[in-house]
Amino acid sequence: MHERVDLTAKDAWHVDVDRLAEGFISDDTFASQSRETLLAAAKQATRTLSDQQDAGEPAYSLVGYPELPRLDPAGHSVAWVAEIAYDGKPQHVLDCTAIKLGRDGALVYSISEIDPSRRELCLRSVRLLAGRSAFERGQTYADRSRLLDKKAGYDLVGLVTGTWAATQPQ
Repeated sequence: MHERVDLTAKDAWHVDVDRLAEGFISDDTFASQSRETLLAAAKQATRTLSDQQDAGEPAYSLVGYPELPRLDPAGHSVAWVAEIAYDGKPQHVLDCTAIKLGRDGALVYSISEIDPSRRELCLRSVRLLAGRSAFERGQTYADRSRLLDKKAGYDLVGLVTGTWAATQPQ
């Protein structure tokens, strides 16, 4: 977050950073997925995740991708913007995400529930962080050893669409 951001302000935002260390996440099938296939899988996963929420949490749905998930094969990263609708709220919000793949997992950068007027800022922020991130020598995506490394139980398609999360036991 920027040093001048007042976190108590109504329009404050920040980038969450998570590390997934569940094994190698393959991107082999990602490029062959159509926009429609990704969107349909993501909408179904979002419905499932919304239904699994605690009582009292507002239901939500994926409207679409204002910015499609795009793979940067050279940087082994993907970034996108999802438009989210919450029940009872007239205005939709955006979730921006970028993923940087490594040898044993991934770094996930996300901004949630940002106003649509900040779409470009949102996307550029997560994309910049993913693009500037680097794994230590021997831990990059290209360093994978098929014989020695554990493989994650999902691939990049499952991670981007959320289908991996929707199938996890609660």
